[in-house]
Amino acid sequence: MDRAILVTGASGALGPHLVAELLRHDQHAVVFALVRPGRRMPDRLSALRAAIVPLTTDGDGPPSFERLIPISGDICHEDLDLDITHRDHLLRNVDVVIHAAARTRFTAPAADLHDSNVHGTRHVLELARRCRRLRQFLLVSTTCVSGTATGSISEQLEDEPREFINAYERTKWEAERLAASAQLPVRIARLRTGVGSGRR
Repeated sequence: MDRAILVTGASGALGPHLVAELLRHDQHAVVFALVRPGRRMPDRLSALRAAIVPLTTDGDGPPSFERLIPISGDICHEDLDLDITHRDHLLRNVDVVIHAAARTRFTAPAADLHDSNVHGTRHVLELARRCRRLRQFLLVSTTCVSGTATGSISEQLEDEPREFINAYERTKWEAERLAASAQLPVRIARLRTGVGSGRR
């Protein structure tokens, strides 16, 4: 195994795009896709594969899913609620973690947002800290961490919290602070808010 990449939030809005890019452009990588367990897990896996196909299909035909390994897990639990076999395999092999899982609905209850975005990030960082081969931890964040700030906003971590419009913004700001203080090889990617139609 040349590279092993763990992607959280693989079945979310952004996850299929991340996984597709990894499968297309990193031919030597195995991608472990964390998918929430439960009765809907088969549906989430089917939706993930269906979303990846049009993103990776080219003149050579549909993509191979041999390098995509779905793993049942939940960031809201310690050790991501992984079974022992999967957990130990990840700890031995993963060298890149892309943490894209988050609760993103602005109007979600503050407690739910904190559980997913803050505690969830802490749990993923704790797992990453124990990965023996870890070379990179990428936290997918948002420009919303700037809160009510306007005008030119520098790309830096703020020591003091800004004024926030909602709990989502605050919890993503807290997640960034956790990642920055984790003493791991961390990078933070802040995405803009996108609005679009699902119709083609």
